[in-house]
Parts: sequence; structure tokens; C-alpha cells
Amino acid sequence: MMRQLLAAALAVGMLFVTALPAAAAPNRPVTPQSFCDGAYDTRDDVFGSTTAYWVPIYYVFDDFQGVDDLPILSREGCITTVARGLQSLRQHGYVPANSLSMPAALSQCEMLESLFLEYPYAFYGEFVANNRAQCAKILLDLHTNRIRPPAYG
Repeated sequence: MMRQLLAAALAVGMLFVTALPAAAAPNRPVTPQSFCDGAYDTRDDVFGSTTAYWVPIYYVFDDFQGVDDLPILSREGCITTVARGLQSLRQHGYVPANSLSMPAALSQCEMLESLFLEYPYAFYGEFVANNRAQCAKILLDLHTNRIRPPAYG
């Protein structure tokens, strides 16, 4: 009887010990892949319904400073952008605009092409793109304030 009681107590103890590390283990840190897998969603925006990887991007412009979710159509674009801004994402919950990657910008141009953009295209009537690569370069420059839209007024 004593052996059965000891065996039962040991079995209960083993269940507790094996469950304890799982419950006590800290959450896994965010990785670019895990973030992007969780950020894939369909949302309604100014273009209609968009299925994309929605990445919170922190922008600083003259008239706007804050976070806006950017739809990135390619997983590669999401992962490379998040990887570049991962420290900020972990600390602040957003990716700085200067972390936007070329694959992300290329996917933005692909989305714009499907909606309205035909080459040559002049962004703001000033910045001319003759192909997707030039479009992506202009978008990167606009998102990071390397070039600025003309002031209207």
C-alpha cells in the first residue's frame, strides 16, 4: 500500500514538474517570420479590400508624425522590413519608415500597378518612374523623406 501511495505521489509530482517549465517559460521573442505570419490579413482601405502583411510603420513628415499600418503584399517584403526594424518593433511596437526594404517597395509598386499605375508615371507630377524598380526607389525615398512631395498651397 505504501508503495502505491508513494508511486501515486511521485506520478503527481512528475506531472507538476513537467508542466512547470512550460507554464514558467517566457513568451518566445518576436521574429520577422512570426510577426509577418500573424500580420497577414484582409482589410478595407482606400483601395477597397486588400489582403497583405500589415506592418505598423512609424513616419515623421511635416504634417504627420505617427504610426500607420502599411500593406505589404509580399512575405519577403514583410520579413525583410521587419528584420531591419526588429529592435524597434520589439521595444515600441512599430518599424521605423527608414527600415522599409526594397522587396516591400517593389510589392507596393506591384499593388499600385494593379490599381492604376502605368509607366511612365510621375509621382506628384515630379518624380518619374519608367519601371517597377524606379517606382520602388521613389517610394523608398518618399517613405523615408529622402525626397519630399511638392508643397501645395
